[in-house]
Amino acid sequence: MRTMIDTACQVGRSLRGLRATAPGIVVALAGESREEAEDDSRRDFGSTSIFLYALIVELTIKGLWSYENGGAEAEHTHHIEKIFRELETSTQAQIEAIYERNRKYYTGIVSEGKQRLGEDGIQVEMASIKQALKWNAKAMVHLKYDLMPRGKTVPAGAMWDGETVWFGSEAAMPNFGLQLVDWAKEELVRRDGA
Repeated sequence: MRTMIDTACQVGRSLRGLRATAPGIVVALAGESREEAEDDSRRDFGSTSIFLYALIVELTIKGLWSYENGGAEAEHTHHIEKIFRELETSTQAQIEAIYERNRKYYTGIVSEGKQRLGEDGIQVEMASIKQALKWNAKAMVHLKYDLMPRGKTVPAGAMWDGETVWFGSEAAMPNFGLQLVDWAKEELVRRDGA
């Protein structure tokens, strides 16, 4: 339904604002040094961004499903892989193409990182679209409790391995969730106009 996509757009706007301001905003807790507050704020904003990414992806896929099913309400589950498989084939193909462009971009970043840091310095593995949708379900349930992403990296404006999370700007590390909701909004306008 359009309201889910509109909500995903609102969350996306907040995510873009957070990513744009995060490097300059420092939230110091009692007893933290300025340096600790800067490091913690950067990590906290980045981790929150990853959770918002998962929310945007879920809302957008459910919104597309609802639209394609005459406004019916999508199943109340975080397992969006099943909902994704029920989308029209052309919709799935478009989403997969957007995801694959992002995955390839991140794969390039990982290769560059390995050249600079060595093979052992960066152990990032990129998720396929199927793995990313499964990751999204887990993130919606568990990430809100500890904000530490686990498993293979999805293109969420960050990448991670077992021990380290790297955060980047939208230009340096594109965000599949933001690109997905932007495409979905335009796609629904196109479909309504056709």
